[in-house]
Amino acid sequence: MQFIADPEPPAVCACGGDGWYTLAVSVSDPRFGQLYVCCCTLERRAQQQAAALAALDARLGRSVQATLASCMAFAQQRILRLITWEGRRWSESEQRDSVMAALTDALIVVRATCTASAVPVAPWRWYVGPYGSGKTHLAAAIANAIRQDATVRRATTVPIAITTMRDLIAYLRPLLDAPDGREQDRQKDRRKDRRFDRALDALVAIPVLVLDGLGEEWRRSEADRTGDAPFFIDAILDVLVRRYDRPRPPLTIVTSNHRIADCVPPRHADRFAEVAVEVPVVAWSARQANAARLADAWDRGEGGGI
Repeated sequence: MQFIADPEPPAVCACGGDGWYTLAVSVSDPRFGQLYVCCCTLERRAQQQAAALAALDARLGRSVQATLASCMAFAQQRILRLITWEGRRWSESEQRDSVMAALTDALIVVRATCTASAVPVAPWRWYVGPYGSGKTHLAAAIANAIRQDATVRRATTVPIAITTMRDLIAYLRPLLDAPDGREQDRQKDRRKDRRFDRALDALVAIPVLVLDGLGEEWRRSEADRTGDAPFFIDAILDVLVRRYDRPRPPLTIVTSNHRIADCVPPRHADRFAEVAVEVPVVAWSARQANAARLADAWDRGEGGGI
């Protein structure tokens, strides 16, 4: 039986606690016998979604503390060395240009999102580059800047989620609580427990979603379909597709070591390429740079003792 929304809903509850109501019309009226969702049900659903977004934000929204200012300061002073990525050599100047171009793009995204700028900006960003190039901090800085703008300028809170595929699977797995990893049991428990569906709905609706390190888990799951990881990865990819299908796709930021076409199934890559801009962030690993800096300090006798 299908429940639909009344085009002219009553301002007060009209269901008597049932969650739905019918209209007192003649049998010849096309609305006769139609079940309409009551305003109390719609309000309850809105409250459930708000609670789910708040829970998601509390669990995943503050995993990385970064600002655009800190990213800019680090980019200007970071140590760079010649590297090879995607079959070509990147000089130090090319790496610095890549990082600065990504930062400029990040500022455009924040400005357009916060001020509803007329500048056409794709609702997704796909930051791609080698390990340690600064993709995660840049993506987190964008999300944090949007949150701060909403808090300071509009006195509102914008829920965000900043997470890796591994952490997101760890967040979703207890909500399903299936007895084993077989997909038929997963589907059965999914019908029993709506918490999993509400969590996925929150991921679809959350205004800013940062998915860090997308690609490696999917590649492993394609090679090995045993266990429950492939089920959750497919569910997360379905979340991205649902965000893509929305009339105004919410901001989605992905960081990856792979291009879109090399990272997700072709049926998804074709959709994502329509709304996502691939932004290369190519630089020598900041972790290796820190290790080299510590090694140099040790060689100069500045490393201290144990």
